[in-house]
Amino acid sequence: PQICTIPFASMFRLLDDEAIDAAAGFEETDSRKVRGTYRELKKIPVVCLCAKDRPLAGRGAVSLADLREEKIVLTRPLLLPNQIARLQNRVIEGRSPSALYFCESVESCMILAKAGMGVTILPEIFALREEPLAAIPVSGTAPISFGLYYKTLQSNGPLKDFIRLSKEHFQSPALS
Repeated sequence: PQICTIPFASMFRLLDDEAIDAAAGFEETDSRKVRGTYRELKKIPVVCLCAKDRPLAGRGAVSLADLREEKIVLTRPLLLPNQIARLQNRVIEGRSPSALYFCESVESCMILAKAGMGVTILPEIFALREEPLAAIPVSGTAPISFGLYYKTLQSNGPLKDFIRLSKEHFQSPALS
């Protein structure tokens, strides 16, 4: 197997051209973007990531209203699931530009959040457990479907095995 990390749009083009067998990503609500079969692996909660010494870090959950006083760290909408991009738009609505930090990647957002520069909102799958970040559930948001896209399973035993093993992995109690 060869595993690559590339933007979702590029990944879906490779899948469409059959240059790759499968693509891991969030379920696209616009079926015109992806022509293939989607198999859900797990529903991923939406979390607010912040430094562990921030006041929000000790909370059991945060609402969008709770984030009004926080500086917000954002990444390009094309790098995120549509649901997160829409949520970020709601959070920044009416905010002063001085309360916003724009980053080129999810990793950059996490670095700024870790440094205490602000908070970011991402699917929990991006929250690395070994990072010194607090991952607080965002109340009033639905979990986002994460899974695999593929064109066909016909005559592709390794892909069938990969999908089965991925499903088992994401259903393990350690990931709940």
